[in-house]
This record gives sequence, C-alpha cells and structure tokens, in this order.
Amino acid sequence: MKVGTDGVLLGAWVTADNPQSILDIGAGSGLISIMLAQRFDTSLITGIEIDHAAAEEAQSNVSASPWSDRITIECCDFCNWKSDAKFDLIVSNPPFFTNGIKSPDDSRASARHATLLSPQSIIEHSVRLLTDNGVLAMIVPAEIVDQLIFSATLHHLNPRKITTVTTRIGKPAKRALISFTCHTSQLQRSELFISDQSGFTPQYRNLTKDFYLQF
Repeated sequence: MKVGTDGVLLGAWVTADNPQSILDIGAGSGLISIMLAQRFDTSLITGIEIDHAAAEEAQSNVSASPWSDRITIECCDFCNWKSDAKFDLIVSNPPFFTNGIKSPDDSRASARHATLLSPQSIIEHSVRLLTDNGVLAMIVPAEIVDQLIFSATLHHLNPRKITTVTTRIGKPAKRALISFTCHTSQLQRSELFISDQSGFTPQYRNLTKDFYLQF
C-alpha cells in the first residue's frame, strides 16, 4: 500500500483532546497510526487491517518507527472484530471506489473498493467503541458527505468538523475530511486547497509540514 495524500491529510488534520486510546481502521501501510503516534505522544494506538500482506507491511513500518512501543497492528475484519476497549479517537481512510472498475488484484480491490468496509459500516461498528467524548474521523469523497451525516445521525453521532479538499484552486472539491462526536456542537466548516499555480499552497504546507521532509 502506497503512502497517499488522503492518509497524510487525515493524519495531520484530525483533532482530539489528548486522546489516550486510538483506533485506526483499515491501517494499510500503517501511515496514519504512525502519524498519530508522532502527534499524540502518550497515546496507545491499535491498527486494524484485513489484508494479511498489508498488515505485515504496517507492522514492519511500525517496528522501524520511534513509536513501535505504542502501536499494535491486528490482521482481522473490523466488522467482526470484538473488543471491550473504548477509544478516544477512531480514524479511517476507508475504501471509496464503489462504482469504479475493480483492480484485478484482490488485495488492491479490498483496499480501494467499498465492498468490504463502507464509510457507513465504519460508523455503525464504531459507535459502540467510542468513549463518551470520543471522536470518529474519516476522509471520504466529497459527494457523499450529506449521505454520511444522515447515516451518522441514525447512530446518534453529530458532525463536528468538515473540511472540503480541493486538489487545485478553481477545481471542484474531491474529498472531505469529516469528524463526528456523540455530543451536539457548533459545526466547523472550512476548505483546504492543496496546490495553486506555484505548487503546494501555504495552507497545505502548514498542515503537513511535520510529516514531509521537503517542507
């Protein structure tokens, strides 16, 4: 699994009040788990990954990081995962190519298609795992935000923060970063532009500078 902009955005953008327990659903290469370990220096992080090869890669990356003692990778299906633990922060960069052509490689198809783990199912199975003040955060296609808010409302979760992401100024938004909590709060809305005519925007650089060597 390659390091992608979506994962970097989510790992850098998500906010929570000193989370001590974090769950990364669909950990992939372990990127987001490692980023969150860097950001929240007292947290314990569990990464769930269904694909065996990806889980091995995530474990290898975690082991090579300075935060290996605080990150655990488990290879399993999140929808069937049982845990008595509660989490202050749950994050996911879920599969999103629901209607596109699937990759002939099964593991790539699992990673990129919402056939096994849709954003809606993440909401459904995450509710029971959140602490009272817990936050659930995802990056999703911009066009499904309203649908996702509706699904969250059915499970008594309220939108907390939404940032639409545009790859280049002047183009329509392709992604949305969105977080939910069990409590009603003032919804914060914003826009993020990744690039302009001169390259990466100052906005994007400021958000991700702690994770990119060239910034």
